[in-house]
Amino acid sequence: MAGVRGLPDDSVRTVVTSPPYFRQRDYGYQGQWGQEASPEEYVRHLAELFTEIHRVLKGDGTVWMVLGDSYASTTRGGQAGKRQYGQDYGPAPGLYPGIKKKDLMGVPWMVAFALRQQGWYLRQDLIWFKSNPMPESVKDRCTRCHEYIFMFSKDERYFYDHLAIATPVSDSTQIRMRQDITNQKGSNRAWGKANGPMKAAFTVGKQEGQGQRHEGFNERRAGLQEVPMVANRKSVWPIATAMTKEEHYASFPAAIPRLCIKAASREGDVVLDPFAGTGTTLLEASILGRKYMGFDLSEKYVAIATRRLKKLEGIFYRE
Repeated sequence: MAGVRGLPDDSVRTVVTSPPYFRQRDYGYQGQWGQEASPEEYVRHLAELFTEIHRVLKGDGTVWMVLGDSYASTTRGGQAGKRQYGQDYGPAPGLYPGIKKKDLMGVPWMVAFALRQQGWYLRQDLIWFKSNPMPESVKDRCTRCHEYIFMFSKDERYFYDHLAIATPVSDSTQIRMRQDITNQKGSNRAWGKANGPMKAAFTVGKQEGQGQRHEGFNERRAGLQEVPMVANRKSVWPIATAMTKEEHYASFPAAIPRLCIKAASREGDVVLDPFAGTGTTLLEASILGRKYMGFDLSEKYVAIATRRLKKLEGIFYRE
């Protein structure tokens, strides 16, 4: 938090980060995040940080935060004592007032609601669908294959470039949009329809003052050359977990910060990651022509991030 406190007001366009999840891994550092004594203390800890983030974020800036959940338990099961890259799973999440053994703890939503109460606009709960999740041996629930990406804004109006992360429209949509609506005969297939044949799609428009007009629809229908080739990105992001050669087991795939940075900033803007880890967000920010700042408690991770960023010199990014 000390690093963020040293930043000037209104100096950051967007924040893309993934804090250590509550009681998921023990990184072995004094004062580390994620090993708080209770979910409430974890939430308070993050809320304190976000008070500073609110100060350094520009008025039209946004925050994108990846958070995963866990189940209340007093044991780690098959993961007990497991270590990888100098980390272990630490104490089990534990049991707390109002949270029973085997309950889904709901910590990501506790954080989201606390920040909303703090004054942030909770704009969206995007779903990171892991197309290659870790298998689970449980037989009393489904295998978990998603985490949340919460999008917060400082104000009700903010910078968001929807075209930067738009997706191609399907072939069927292109065919439907190219239909000759005006000369269609239409169909009487709708039950109870008595006011003439129903066409595939049509709005009588604002010029005649009738019906409900979808913004831009008639203009898009005006000529085949204007048929849209992209659609708004949906709120579920199917992204495979990424293997990394670096010593950080919990790093997230580069595609997540890439999409967030594209939507939330322009070239030359400053991107901040207060939990930078091995620098995935900073790397994507640099690749996309943004300035970046990041902090991490681990000197080892800072060294890895620095090394990864230096390797970018002379390398051109391609989608």
